[in-house]
Amino acid sequence: MATGPAGPRERWLWIGAGVCLAAIYGTLYVVRPLANALRDRGLLQVTVLGLFTVAAAGVVAAVLRRRPGLRELAVLAGFGLLYGWLFTLLPIPEERFHLLEYGIFAVLLHGALEERRARLGSGRGGRLRGLLRSPAVLAVLATGLCGWIDELIQGLLPNRFQDPRDVVLNLLAGVLVVVGIHALRRVRGR
Repeated sequence: MATGPAGPRERWLWIGAGVCLAAIYGTLYVVRPLANALRDRGLLQVTVLGLFTVAAAGVVAAVLRRRPGLRELAVLAGFGLLYGWLFTLLPIPEERFHLLEYGIFAVLLHGALEERRARLGSGRGGRLRGLLRSPAVLAVLATGLCGWIDELIQGLLPNRFQDPRDVVLNLLAGVLVVVGIHALRRVRGR
């Protein structure tokens, strides 16, 4: 099997994951003043809700393109309710955003890792093939690590602070989307 350069889909997934992470890290300094400005105008809650709605619509559209069965729709509805419940549990709008940004990152990273594993196949891939035995676990761990680095960077910024709770939210976002992907696949039968 091929162990060479990434195919087009894998390449775009890696680029997407990199751009997503760069956007997260690159906006760490400006996001606090932006959130404060939105809060002062009474727009922070609606902005976060709007972003979640757009993301949810994208997920629904992607699932509907595959002509899902009733079980897939039930899984999608269940995860939608779970996200909605978590949304209500988090009192601070900025905390809710962690579920979105790190969820997107985890989806892209998981997809790229799965593409790489498929390219390596059952052939010789050495240590990399061993690491890619479980792209889901690797994606969740990498998402958690990147979320932890996010908080370390925030600890260095004058207008931000480290919050261990945010590290947990970043990891939770990765877990939720990866479990959701695998739950949908399981009911699809592949």
